Amino acid sequence: MKDQLLLSYHQKGSGEDIVLLPGMLATTNFWKVIQKKLSTKYKVTSLDLLGFGLSPKPDNIDYSYQDHLESLNNTLTHLNIQKFTLVGHSMGGLIALNYAKAYPNKVKKLFIISPPLFTTPKEASQNINAYSGLPKILLEGIIAQIACKIFCQTLRPLTALILMPFLFKNLDKQIAYDSLLHTYNSYYKNRINIIENKNNFTNFQKTKIPLTIIYGENDSRIIKKNLTLLSKNSHIKIKSHPNLTHQLPLENPEIILNLIDS
Repeated sequence: MKDQLLLSYHQKGSGEDIVLLPGMLATTNFWKVIQKKLSTKYKVTSLDLLGFGLSPKPDNIDYSYQDHLESLNNTLTHLNIQKFTLVGHSMGGLIALNYAKAYPNKVKKLFIISPPLFTTPKEASQNINAYSGLPKILLEGIIAQIACKIFCQTLRPLTALILMPFLFKNLDKQIAYDSLLHTYNSYYKNRINIIENKNNFTNFQKTKIPLTIIYGENDSRIIKKNLTLLSKNSHIKIKSHPNLTHQLPLENPEIILNLIDS
């Protein structure tokens, strides 16, 4: 990464540090309820990932793990956050594991929620296309670039009001609007280099970092046979919750609050 890129963040409370990373397309607003409740005991910092929300979206980077880890560590250093509990949702969970691996002395506890873990890039691509609810032509290629320019930038308020509630039913209006705060470049490169990264599953499978994975049993992003394989790793605890989906932190924030306090 050529320049030091600092991520957009929101801080609340005082005490021991907790850092919250959202998933792809999400922002600090994803953690609003959880952050408010945790802040009665802790200093809670939520961040927008590189390429999303109000964080930088440069066109001249690959949005690789190295890019994410550098920007995240630069931001935490800037905020003088030295040792903390790290919580990551979805793509944020993939970044969280890699951060803990790169900076093991900084992460006290690691919680990963609804990680999109796939054994091959093909499996990942098929799952992402199916989950999005959009035709493939609107997810990658020149037409997707044009559509993103129109709907995510030019017509963003209208898209958030009409299209996003259709794609993501019962989604908070602010979270729906935030999901459009990206460029095609930041979306696509993050998808390819982070979510579809061929090393993701192996990194989890071989990790020696103690971590807890939480997911909802109705989460279509979760391939349960992959988590079954991960359960063989003694460093990983896996907890499932019935009737919840990929948006588990929004649906039942108490699960996350109780887990952190346990």
